[in-house]
Amino acid sequence: MRLSQEHDKQSSEVELMTNKHTILTQKKLRVEAEISSQVAETTDVEREIHRLRIDLLRLNTLRHKERDNETSLERDNQLLENQFMAELKVRVCHGQMQPFKAGTIENLDHITVRVARQHIQKYRTSHPSDSEPGCGPK
Repeated sequence: MRLSQEHDKQSSEVELMTNKHTILTQKKLRVEAEISSQVAETTDVEREIHRLRIDLLRLNTLRHKERDNETSLERDNQLLENQFMAELKVRVCHGQMQPFKAGTIENLDHITVRVARQHIQKYRTSHPSDSEPGCGPK
């Protein structure tokens, strides 16, 4: 009888341990699946970060080129305006407000022509006499 009780007790313990083993195995599988999912998500995030870094580099490069282009255009515009104003001053000093050489204004776009006319009008308004200080007599 004692053997029978001992056997029943051990059978219960074996069944309990088997159940615990099954539960732990299932828990292990869930944890491994969760780890795999997080590793995949981490890989996706790292790929996206890499793509975003490439995009950022591309945008910074384009921004730098645009800034260089803008600076170059501003410098060219200032040079053209200075040349135009110098020629205008010479013409005013010599009383030669007739049209510029053939091709000078004709080759400029409409906006430049409008700006040139504005400069001429402004110059005429601010210097109503035909002489400019420093030009000498006519």
